[in-house]
Amino acid sequence: MAELWCRIIKKHRIANHLTEPLDEAASSVSLSAISDTVEEVCRRLDVPRPIFLSKHEREYAANGKTYFTQDHFIERITFDRLEIERIDPNNKPDKPRDPRSEA
Repeated sequence: MAELWCRIIKKHRIANHLTEPLDEAASSVSLSAISDTVEEVCRRLDVPRPIFLSKHEREYAANGKTYFTQDHFIERITFDRLEIERIDPNNKPDKPRDPRSEA
């Protein structure tokens, strides 16, 4: 089952993090499909809900992750950024990437 990993980054370090399971309907690559999960995670981490822009939709669809800075919140935040990443244990690469073989 896929999960959503949310990290609060402050001064280049993880200040707080949380994983939330995604149900089958919300485990697609669409950010709008997981907006309820993001809202729940923000409530549990006690941070304001960010504003989703088309930039975030594109990043999440392409990479399975995106981040939000102060520009993406209405309220003032006490951290540098909020990162969200989709983690799918069934979609792991077979072996680690070796840049020497890609040259």
